[in-house]
Order: sequence, then structure tokens, then C-alpha cells
Amino acid sequence: MRRALAGRDAAKEALRALDTLVPLAPWRTVAVMSGGFPEPPDGFREGTSYEAPRADWDTWHGIHHSGRLYLPLLHYGDYGVLPARYTARTPPSGKGGPSWGVLRYTTSRSYLFEKVLQRGDHRDAVNRAAAGRIRSLTDFRGPSAGTGEGWLRDCAHGSGTTGNHSVWNRVGNIQHMTFLVKCLEERPVH
Repeated sequence: MRRALAGRDAAKEALRALDTLVPLAPWRTVAVMSGGFPEPPDGFREGTSYEAPRADWDTWHGIHHSGRLYLPLLHYGDYGVLPARYTARTPPSGKGGPSWGVLRYTTSRSYLFEKVLQRGDHRDAVNRAAAGRIRSLTDFRGPSAGTGEGWLRDCAHGSGTTGNHSVWNRVGNIQHMTFLVKCLEERPVH
């Protein structure tokens, strides 16, 4: 699908699809789904922050500002911080798995990625530095925003755990969904 839409305006394509589908039935609700966070970039390495644009949010706002009569039916749907294709993956059994993971953070305009370590001599220092880079963002919402931000602050300051894959995914989803709900409450479609 990505290749089929390359170079095309996603909001216009979504509106074209909605213009075709919405009249087909008396819908009570129509969910416009986001695809989740993108994959970490090729060459992903520790100590470097990576950002990816929020095409999902730009598309949602393009739809929202279209003036279509069916806008009250539309609701934003979201997969969370893991790329949508991860849902088809079988989790590794046992204690294997990658030696690294990803801290993910959502801002109004971008997704932020930080590589963290699952094991190794410098694990704590690398992971605390990654949490510190997120915490130092001008877009960091602070610990009062939610438990995801609280964990990132505590990790960065050395007063909490440096986590593992489950913690990083949970913290990422908590901060992402808390932020998303707050944004949607501030800017309702109706």
C-alpha cells in the first residue's frame, strides 16, 4: 500500500475513499485508522535521536478540515506505538530476542525514536541517556502529563528502572495514548 500511495496526498486519498464508502450504508460510526509508529530507521544506533513525521496526524487534520457532511461520523483510531505490521509477528519464545529495543515518544508533529539496550555493560547509562534526550525535548510534556512521562523522567534521573522490552512498549503506549486522547479532547471533530 505504501508504494501505491507514494507521492500522493494521503488526506486526499482518504477523502476519496470516504466519499465512496460512507454513502454505501447508514453507518453509526466510521473509524479512520492510523498505521502506528513507523519502523525504526535503517542504521538505527544508540546515542542518536531519530524523528519521523506524523503523516497520520496530518491526514486526520486534512480530513477534519475538509468540511464534509459525514465528519460527525468519523472517529480517529490508533494502533499505538508499535508498527502495525508487528501484530503479525510471533513473539520469540524463551529468553532470546534482540539485544536492543526502542523508546518511542509522540509529539504533535513527529514520532521520536531512541535506541536502548536490553543487555550489556553500558545498558543503564545508554538507556538513561536516551530517556534524558526525550525528557530534554521542548515538546516533552512532563511527569504531570501521565505515567509514561513520569517513567521517562525517573529513568533519566536514575531514580527508576531502565526497563526492558515490555516496559518500553508499555511506557510508549501510555504516553502515546494519553497524548492522543488529550489532543482529541482539545480538538473534537464535531
